[in-house]
Amino acid sequence: MGVNKNMTKFEAKNFIKNMISPKNLYEKVYIINLDDCQKEVLFSEDLKLLGKWYITNGKHWVCHSELSLEVFQDTFLNIVKLSESDAHTIEFTIDYLPFCEVLGI
Repeated sequence: MGVNKNMTKFEAKNFIKNMISPKNLYEKVYIINLDDCQKEVLFSEDLKLLGKWYITNGKHWVCHSELSLEVFQDTFLNIVKLSESDAHTIEFTIDYLPFCEVLGI
């Protein structure tokens, strides 16, 4: 809904409220910490299906996904096919990126 001349006060207040609310200022991302994993994990085409990836190299990967953390974690581990001992070394956490960082501003 954009601003228009026929907007009621209520609609205008809601429009402004939605523009400045925290849900519009941040994007939830999953952080995958590979610091303790002995096996090198390589990014694959299959991982692209999990969401929008921001970082896919090094020891800390970042992805925005619509999946729940549990489903994301299980799917990630199934795709990368790690041993059970290596899978237990990977840490998954939730964080929030400000949209200014997401947009590169």
